[in-house]
Amino acid sequence: MRENEVRAETARQRAETAEFLAGLDEAAWDAPTLCAGWRVREVAAHLSMPYRTSLPRFVLGMITARGNFDRLADRAAHEDAARLSTAELVAAIGDNTEHPWKPPGGGFAGALSHDVIHGLDITVALGHTDPVPLDRMRMVLEALNPRSAKYFGVDRGNRVARRRSRLQLRRRRGAVRTGAGSAARAVRAKTPPGPSRWRVGGAIHQPLTIELRHTMTAGSLAPMTWTAPELEPTRTLVGADERPMLQSWLDFHRQTLLGKCGGLDGEQLATRSVEPSSLSLLGLVRHLTEVERGWFRTSAAGEEVEPVYSSEAEPDADFDDLASLPAEAVFAAFHAEVAACDAAVAELSLDHVFHVPWRSDEYTLRWVYLHMIEEYARHNGHADLLRERIDGVTGSF
Repeated sequence: MRENEVRAETARQRAETAEFLAGLDEAAWDAPTLCAGWRVREVAAHLSMPYRTSLPRFVLGMITARGNFDRLADRAAHEDAARLSTAELVAAIGDNTEHPWKPPGGGFAGALSHDVIHGLDITVALGHTDPVPLDRMRMVLEALNPRSAKYFGVDRGNRVARRRSRLQLRRRRGAVRTGAGSAARAVRAKTPPGPSRWRVGGAIHQPLTIELRHTMTAGSLAPMTWTAPELEPTRTLVGADERPMLQSWLDFHRQTLLGKCGGLDGEQLATRSVEPSSLSLLGLVRHLTEVERGWFRTSAAGEEVEPVYSSEAEPDADFDDLASLPAEAVFAAFHAEVAACDAAVAELSLDHVFHVPWRSDEYTLRWVYLHMIEEYARHNGHADLLRERIDGVTGSF
């Protein structure tokens, strides 16, 4: 699939969804959909959430939801549906037909799948049977990989597709049909040409039967394999004044830690070193997020903010409780925290003095910069060994 073709089809899908929603009366907006517990309002709010949600708000929401995206999405959908008018929800979708949002790891085809499926959640539940364009449906089906197919309840290749929710699309000799009680009405599409084969019920059909079963609970996005971004090393300043020099070395070490994680998925990032150590690359990113906040924002700037991961009951949760937040959200939290820390001390001089409640000494911001450079340097040495153990990669990045 060509990216420009997928994006064009996504834009058409969003425009059609916005047009459909604009024609609904208030009673239809309050009608239930195929997403459990969501009316049309909540599904529309969820569809437009990527265009309206800033990264800091998303990270804060994920932390509040303890890493559970379904919980975050459900809460946001209900809050936004109550806060925004129907006209605002329609505009949020219609004004963003060409928005470049992509689900993590899913690419533009993942965005198209998200929009098509949630669009059907609305139209099928309301009894509308407009055709599903063949090219659009083909793009959705071709985008399925083993992981997302398993999530959607579709077994592409060897076993019976399992039903796990309320929406079933069945393409059989020229028809795509839904099968879910009162929503069991035809959604028409032509049988695709060509040699594409799907195995359903133990037998190959070419192409007679294709099943796509929607298994998303309220607001779930199709999970795709996310990997940490691969970055280029940064250069430190040479011959600069003290403050820019300290900042450049801190930024260098921040980038080095992220670079050591580049190309790894969540499972690899959570790989621990050698028993009994609990060190992992993911734990290091969580730990440095915590340390950044503790020294720059809580201590130097005097902000009243809670720890990101740890608590009195679980002081080592940054290293130990890796399952509390997906790796992608951990990295987003790190970036958000670094930006917040830099902003918190931007107007403070290096000679700024402060106290911390757990120690009797006086500290300066200069000391914090030096300590954070030392902290990163030490843990980047750990990261070197952790990365080499995972896949043998060595070097500065």
